[in-house]
Amino acid sequence: MKSSYIDKIQTSLPIEGRYRMYGMYASSDITFENLNIDRIKKIKIYYPNEMVLFQGKKYPLVIMVNGTGVEYYKYEPVLKHLSSWGFIVAGNDDPSTSDGVSVINTLKYILDLNNSKDSIFYNKIDTNKIGLSGHSQGGCGVFNAITKHGEFSKYFNCAFASSATTKSLIEKFKLEPFKYEPEMVHIPIMMVSSEGKWDQAICPFEETKENYDKIKNVKKVLGCRKNIDHGDMLVFHDPYMTAWFCYILLNDEIAGKAFVGNDAEFLHNKDNWENCEIENI
Repeated sequence: MKSSYIDKIQTSLPIEGRYRMYGMYASSDITFENLNIDRIKKIKIYYPNEMVLFQGKKYPLVIMVNGTGVEYYKYEPVLKHLSSWGFIVAGNDDPSTSDGVSVINTLKYILDLNNSKDSIFYNKIDTNKIGLSGHSQGGCGVFNAITKHGEFSKYFNCAFASSATTKSLIEKFKLEPFKYEPEMVHIPIMMVSSEGKWDQAICPFEETKENYDKIKNVKKVLGCRKNIDHGDMLVFHDPYMTAWFCYILLNDEIAGKAFVGNDAEFLHNKDNWENCEIENI
């Protein structure tokens, strides 16, 4: 198995180690440009190469939700890494995603591809298995996409968020808050931040914990990554993000061992994580 782009992550634990590597699927990508979509001009999609060879097989979809001022190209290593584990993974070029609108527009576009006989994605997406991953402002976009967009919200059944919080933006940066309602979350979700000084300004763990506690009656995971800061979360949360999507969307029993039971690896990864909680799993 070849090394992944996150070789710099040090771990002695088997599941974090396994999902920091590339998966078994070689992947390709396609970019759709000059799109006439509100706030979106480009959408890039990574997919397992076998997708174009086999009829009748469908793949889970994960949409990456950008942080402030960031476009999909900053996340391409993450998109490629996830696709190697058997996902179709999409990103767009919207640099301001907190309201979830560009998430829904990206989903609509991909669902149209799934329904078009002229598309390589025709009938390839498992519309019962769609997840979201958002970093910083993009974490807010995750919350709003799954709670405030009616008909299209029903498609999402898994989420991962390292999101800016509202209090910190008001009190520390005197900015307009990103508004979202975590108590409305109705799907499995993993929520993380880091102990770094910028994360403690942008998304303090105690506020992430407050939002986590507002979510009821769903599978949920909480954790704080040690020894890194806000921007680094894109890379250093990837192994457990990948495991989370593999567990929820692919029913991967090995990935599930990170989150299931009293011996769940995530709870006992004292080198890299702290303040971890798991509920309803």
